[in-house]
Amino acid sequence: DPKVYGNTASCYTKTDAMPEVLKDTKKCIELYPTFYKGCTRKGAILFVSKECDKARERVFLSELQWKK
Repeated sequence: DPKVYGNTASCYTKTDAMPEVLKDTKKCIELYPTFYKGCTRKGAILFVSKECDKARERVFLSELQWKK
């Protein structure tokens, strides 16, 4: 279930376990590409880790998927 990965990513965010957040958001998005929480969590974590271009791309691309 992709929501499980999204929820564990949220928990990891609170403990600053960034590699785990990225791993779980990636799996969440792989299973459910239009699940907005997975996309926004990944975008937020990339932004915090100073990867703003990747964050913008992640959120923008997910927005395009929702419009299909």
